[in-house]
Amino acid sequence: MSLSPRTGREQSVQRRATITVNGPESNNGLSVTFAALSVRLWARVRKTGTCWIWTGARTGSGSVRHGQIAWQGKPRRVHRLVWELLRGPIPSGQQINHHCDNPICVNPEHLYLGTQAENMRDAARRKRFTVPRTTTKLSLHDRMVIYKTPAYRGVCVALARRYGVTKACISVIRRGRFLGSGVWAGVVRIKESA
Repeated sequence: MSLSPRTGREQSVQRRATITVNGPESNNGLSVTFAALSVRLWARVRKTGTCWIWTGARTGSGSVRHGQIAWQGKPRRVHRLVWELLRGPIPSGQQINHHCDNPICVNPEHLYLGTQAENMRDAARRKRFTVPRTTTKLSLHDRMVIYKTPAYRGVCVALARRYGVTKACISVIRRGRFLGSGVWAGVVRIKESA
């Protein structure tokens, strides 16, 4: 490795260098660039009694948001990088699952290699699936009435006030996106009553 100053292009190529294990520029089996990633990664981890919580950026929205960090010019999920850093490459067809059910945990003891099918069986066994509520505010009859109500300006607001639900709820029902409509599954098209 030469100590001469590098051009911007050479620095960019160096930052995007692939992971090399026991390569010529290695330090204890890790390439220099992977060692730099390790420093960046662990600086954003807060260790609690059990889980190691990722405090940096997160993916997506909703309840399942994994930790994310930029690596080799693209965003990568942190729990996958931790696995690769400590245990090696992830085999094709496999993914990294969590024993602790905490998607922002990066504790290597809580991570395990598995398939999507295994992850779904684990989720079912632990009752982690988001299931539609069986006790709803609107009966199937109410939802069908809302669905068939003729369109006019302000219909969603008027129906939301009438039934005591949100405008978004009414909008979803008006598009046929509710359980029991037959439209949800794409099986049946509800006919307008004449």
